[in-house]
Amino acid sequence: ALFAAIALAFTLAERLIEPLLLLAEGTQAVAAGDYTPRAAAETNDEMGVLTRSFNQMTRQLDDARRETERQRSVLQQETQQCRGRLEAVRLSSQTVIVQRETLHKQLVDADFDLQSVLVDMPEEATEAEWQRELEAIGQRISRLGAINLAAIEEYKTASERKTYLDEQNNDLQDALT
Repeated sequence: ALFAAIALAFTLAERLIEPLLLLAEGTQAVAAGDYTPRAAAETNDEMGVLTRSFNQMTRQLDDARRETERQRSVLQQETQQCRGRLEAVRLSSQTVIVQRETLHKQLVDADFDLQSVLVDMPEEATEAEWQRELEAIGQRISRLGAINLAAIEEYKTASERKTYLDEQNNDLQDALT
């Protein structure tokens, strides 16, 4: 009877210790970041309820960790998109600054004062309108055809010769009269 009581005590202790060891192993795993559920004790007593509750908690922690990781990934993507848009704005800003400096230099090189140009510019003037006007002038120039620079030089030479001959003619006329 004593032997049976000791054997029964060991059996009961083993039945109590096994779920406690599973719980201890599970808490160590959770502390290390492993949220996979452990085998639950298939009992309806307090230990079975405790191990099932522990496994449910670890599943919830794992789900929350996954959701947090998913949200972090989404936020990283949005951050990258924002950085890309910010970089595009910075580049656009730099382009505008360089264009402004170039235009200012062109005005200075052409001996124009920016303030006087702005005062003289019509308020309704737009870049598109000025671009159309510039294209129209370009078309009118192209309709003129190629300008023969040699003809301009020939005209100048002929004009000088005519002036010289007119002067000689006047001298002869004066001498004859």
